[in-house]
Amino acid sequence: MGFYSQLVSHFALLIIPILTRFLSFHVEPFTPNITTDKEALISFKSQLSNDPPHPLYSWDHNSSPCNWTGVFCNNLHDNRVVALNLSGLGLSGHISAYIGNLSFLDSLQLQNNQLAGVIPHQIDIDLLIKLEVKLGKNNLYGTIPPSLGNISTLTNISFGTNTLSGKIPSHLGRLKNLIELDLTINNLTGTIPPSIYNLSSLVNFALAANDLWGEFPEDVGNRLPKLLVFRVEFLDPCTISPTLKLSKWLTTRLMELYHQV
Repeated sequence: MGFYSQLVSHFALLIIPILTRFLSFHVEPFTPNITTDKEALISFKSQLSNDPPHPLYSWDHNSSPCNWTGVFCNNLHDNRVVALNLSGLGLSGHISAYIGNLSFLDSLQLQNNQLAGVIPHQIDIDLLIKLEVKLGKNNLYGTIPPSLGNISTLTNISFGTNTLSGKIPSHLGRLKNLIELDLTINNLTGTIPPSIYNLSSLVNFALAANDLWGEFPEDVGNRLPKLLVFRVEFLDPCTISPTLKLSKWLTTRLMELYHQV
């Protein structure tokens, strides 16, 4: 037994350094570039319907994504994809989670299509530039991903006219750069998270046509000083649903906005 034990020990001493060296040569860091942008966009297209004529026919493996329909690149960032505007193209299918690999994206506009399914939770990139996400007027369902609260550079969230359900995530209260939060015409329930009232940068806050309830804070005017658009219902502010109780300041402000229309 002693002979075999020594043989195994010598073999281990010989093979371990070889395996270590082999693994060290084959581990490469992931570096996003225009190639990874192209792969992300191709993955996005693969989740869409192929019914002819396909509006994304120009998205071909053999050409640069900077020449594709709705794709915009920035020469200052090695031709990285910075914007994707596919609004109103009649797209159907699902939104691929690989869209989150577009690490230089500052505008994602997919509104006015027929996209279905849930909003991918994998869209949680933290960018160095401002980002707007517009997915309104589609057939999206499910909940709003709390991971959106991790994208500190988000300036616009426009998810109106879908069938999103569940509660408004309190994590959205982390988005200190948010200017627009449009969640109108969905099936959202519950109360408005108190953290939302910490978004002092909000200019457009739209919640009409949901099943929300609760009270607005008395100091909402001080906490949302830049607020210009506030949509609670489509009705005259004097007939707002009693489940949403307004502060005196908010009632006055809504009356002012209503009579300006």
